[in-house]
Amino acid sequence: MFSTVLRRSERIRNRNNPMLRQTKKEGGRVTVSVQRKSKKNIKRHKQDASVFSKLPDVMVVDILSRLPLKSFFRCKCVSKSWISLSSDAVRLNKHLEPTMRGFFYNHAYGAGFVNFSSGINKVEHVEVDGTMSALSCHDQYLEILDCCNGLLLVKASNKKSRSAHDIHVYNPVTRTLFTLWSYKQLDDKLLYDVFSLAFDPQVFHQFHVIRFTGKKNPKFNFIDIFSFERGECKHHKKLTSHVRINYQSKGTFIDGRVHRLTTQDEILSVDPNNCSYQVIRPPNVENRVMVEIGQSEGVLHCLCVCSNKICFIWVLNSYTTQEWTLKRQLNFNTEYQFLSSGFNHFTAFIRLHFLFHPEKNVLFLPVGEKMFVSVDLSQREISSVGSLGHNGELYCWIYTPCYLV
Repeated sequence: MFSTVLRRSERIRNRNNPMLRQTKKEGGRVTVSVQRKSKKNIKRHKQDASVFSKLPDVMVVDILSRLPLKSFFRCKCVSKSWISLSSDAVRLNKHLEPTMRGFFYNHAYGAGFVNFSSGINKVEHVEVDGTMSALSCHDQYLEILDCCNGLLLVKASNKKSRSAHDIHVYNPVTRTLFTLWSYKQLDDKLLYDVFSLAFDPQVFHQFHVIRFTGKKNPKFNFIDIFSFERGECKHHKKLTSHVRINYQSKGTFIDGRVHRLTTQDEILSVDPNNCSYQVIRPPNVENRVMVEIGQSEGVLHCLCVCSNKICFIWVLNSYTTQEWTLKRQLNFNTEYQFLSSGFNHFTAFIRLHFLFHPEKNVLFLPVGEKMFVSVDLSQREISSVGSLGHNGELYCWIYTPCYLV
């Protein structure tokens, strides 16, 4: 009787021990020799881990910075300390430089991606999940709300009922998904409901989502600031604003602030860390028909198009004095005559198409409904970029990957 109980308890213990589980291929219990080898491997692994734990941070950063992309993804998750050091490794690793990889855009059937990084080494190349496979579903309609430093703010709606939708933050390179909240139905009292994403790669463990809302009856507009940090989404503060957001414009994140155009073509600058906002006056340009903002080389840019087909590009010198400096003037009547024929078309969608290269002194312009050209503002050179897969008449964002989140 005692031996039977002992054998039964031994079977239960062996069943719970992953090192002693029976395998279907062999059909029997793991042998003693295999157990000893497994114990030696575990002991060796612990010794190796202890050796790596004694390495100085500078050496760990140097090791991580020399790894290929896929190896870097695996090694940065070894420990919390390595995750924190991976941000420094990214700055040293040439394979991890946030170079432009293509365009994300919305169209009538959902969201799409066009890859313009064909010259990247295939060994070190990590594919951008342009289809957003973690969110794609046959009964869902995906709409990109914003794009900031490698992260996408995505709205996933039910095709049968667009009022029911979820808000996600997705990294199309690392396939990391954060679900923020869900809406069961739309609020009929809202005039607009616009979202912006604020993400600083140097503080990669957190990001902010700013919600701009305006109601039909009240004169005031509201700014809700949410923070997502270490798996938790918290509502920071609700601000009241007298300006109304132009919900047909896109957001620009720079200097830790989110910038949006207002209905008066002013610039609303929101600081999510300090929970404050500021209204910035754009450059004074006569006969302007369109205003667009963007960031390039770490500076806020403002693009003004006049009725005489002349485009002015300004840069902001100071948030305090709100002084602007004229950077470039483009004349579509003389310098870029082949763009002049399509001027009437892309001025109607100028907020949706004019894009600033985040790292270079380059401006992307549309030609027709799908084609893009790049204009080097320094060399005055024009080159064809490519075309969108669908009519990109809704919104378009330049995408630069982030390998930390």
